[in-house]
Amino acid sequence: IIDIYNSSEKYWSTKLLSIARYGLASVQVDKWIIFAGGDNTNIVVGTVDILNIETQEWMSSSLSEERVFLSGISLGTKAFFAGGNSGGNSYSSIVDIFDVSNMQWT
Repeated sequence: IIDIYNSSEKYWSTKLLSIARYGLASVQVDKWIIFAGGDNTNIVVGTVDILNIETQEWMSSSLSEERVFLSGISLGTKAFFAGGNSGGNSYSSIVDIFDVSNMQWT
């Protein structure tokens, strides 16, 4: 569940991710909030849910590798998702970059 606070109207609402998970990374870029990776009951996932905060519409995508406990940061029009654990004792050195200007992974 995602809790969303509308500061101009002063009320809370909720949204559901496409799959329940923990250990994910979330990043805001412009009007987009991007939720990437995570773990769903001991299954590491590469699911990426992308919410347009203006229209409240969802898009979905995938990381290049399933990961949990990854890090996320934004810069300009890009969201960066780096590292994490890809299962067991397997750590990732991958950095996935999503550009909201063209809605593509680079």
